[in-house]
Amino acid sequence: MLELIKKKISETHGSDEKQLDIIFSDADRIIVEAPAGCGKTTTLVSKIAYMIATKSFPQNKKVLALTFSVNAAYKMKKDLADKLPEMGLLDIREPADLNRRMFISNYHGLCRRILSLYGYLINPALKEINMFKAIGESDAKFDEFLSGEEIDLSEAQLEIVKKFGQAVSECDEETLKNSLNQYNEILILKFIEKKVITYNGYISLTMYLLEKNKELLNFYQKLFPVVVIDEFQDTNYLSWCFVKNLINDKTKLFFVGDPLQRIYGFIGAVPKLMDMAAYELNMVQMKLEKNYRFKDNLSMLSLDKNIRSNALNCKAPIIYNDSIVNLHISDSHEKECEWIADNVASLLKNDSDQKTSILVQQRGAGIDMIMEEFDQRNISYFYALFTDDDETYVSYHFDALEVFRKQIDRSRYHRVSKSVLDRTLSEIGSYYIGSSSKVIASLIDLTQAFFEKIIGEYAFLSDDEKYTFICDTFENRALKQNMDAIDARVFVSTVHGAKGLEWENVIIPDMEPYCFPNYYSLCGNCDFNTGRFSSGNYCKININNHDIDEFLEELSVFYVAVTRARKNLLFSASKSRYNNDGARKSSKVSCLLTLPGIKPQLV
Repeated sequence: MLELIKKKISETHGSDEKQLDIIFSDADRIIVEAPAGCGKTTTLVSKIAYMIATKSFPQNKKVLALTFSVNAAYKMKKDLADKLPEMGLLDIREPADLNRRMFISNYHGLCRRILSLYGYLINPALKEINMFKAIGESDAKFDEFLSGEEIDLSEAQLEIVKKFGQAVSECDEETLKNSLNQYNEILILKFIEKKVITYNGYISLTMYLLEKNKELLNFYQKLFPVVVIDEFQDTNYLSWCFVKNLINDKTKLFFVGDPLQRIYGFIGAVPKLMDMAAYELNMVQMKLEKNYRFKDNLSMLSLDKNIRSNALNCKAPIIYNDSIVNLHISDSHEKECEWIADNVASLLKNDSDQKTSILVQQRGAGIDMIMEEFDQRNISYFYALFTDDDETYVSYHFDALEVFRKQIDRSRYHRVSKSVLDRTLSEIGSYYIGSSSKVIASLIDLTQAFFEKIIGEYAFLSDDEKYTFICDTFENRALKQNMDAIDARVFVSTVHGAKGLEWENVIIPDMEPYCFPNYYSLCGNCDFNTGRFSSGNYCKININNHDIDEFLEELSVFYVAVTRARKNLLFSASKSRYNNDGARKSSKVSCLLTLPGIKPQLV
């Protein structure tokens, strides 16, 4: 069997020696840097197949596979369910066989599973954790929510809870450690009996449970002799502490991520985590190199390499040839909007299959004016300028989860059937009849697309798995991760919302200081206003004047935006921009387009 699987793997990966070296490596602990488009998914699937085939762990044990987001976890499950049976593994012939050999989830899903089984050792109410309401400490209506659920916290207790949530989002290791026990005590005393939990509470309470019950910790360490983590660079410090608790000296590890796609620093993704993990856990560092996304697009391949070179050595990147990027500079933002609309209209006319996305760093006056231009020209687009703390976005997910659970309770066999999902969608729609909100319209479309995925792509899941997937998606406010299933030709999205997605054409507008990058990332600490680091229409960045970690975080957002384009990438800027207060300001072209190795070509 092993030789057959090795043959299939070799055929799948062809001449990519880096992929094959990683898959066939005998090292027990490997961490892989996987740039965008380098075949991460196929490598991960083949590595898991090879570990199972070589009997790297007993048959009564499981591979624990974790990832950052809900959708990514279930996508991993689908990829494995589709491909592992084809690899020749005798005990995985059907998708249902996968659950005997693997547990695949995001961090919160794993913790909720553990708490549902053994949380009664802390509080019997945790047996019903799958029906709990979850809330984030940073939510705008956190206090109001607690009041509505009759959770009475003293001022001191409320401060502890909020500071803990802030410490997670700010990666404040010291505060997390010092307040962890108090935080858990408040959850146990005040939240659990009301069937309410915080998102961080899923993880912190599981850590508490395992710490107080060493036999249980030992059980899970033995149950999961192999731990695989995808999108590892997005892990926050609390999740990282939890993962390390599950690891003992014998645990085999396979982590995959890309430091240059760490764009969730604002919610606590740990800086330089891949290097830290390699050092702390004595992991072999390997790297995927061949870019399949841009293998036939030399200009994009060159741009990808040069951006990564800037990240590798910020002060003296090694550049062999400049990457030519297409840039249009307009005299005003109004003219820029017209130019973008002209290009989108041309793309819609000339190619009926290609999809185009307009990507911005955040909502603001600039993108609002672009959408107004689209509306005036009757250019249809999918609105995806979501933020996780947007009140409408949050409340919709709360409503959808409540409606879905009620529909399941009303159904005769508690099955996740098409009729149940249709009734759920209909009732959600009735909540928002007459709403003119673009956010609501898009979320309803996303819900429909997500439910169609459940019935179609994910039909192989059991009813329990489908139920968990849907609840996880609503609870984690993750509907935006289903944008790939939306049947639209034009998308307007934030870069953060676009991570993991691809379009044939990407237009990145507002390439001006205070827009991309914005004031809070680089521009607020730059000498742009003095003109010391500008040349003509272009800003220049002096790396010596900036915190390197802040620069890398901004470069990561830029890199993710750029690599969403399969074929064509266009940048646009204007000689004037609008502040959020509506005031017009003269402007220059973003310093990100004058980094070493990047050469704008005016179009």
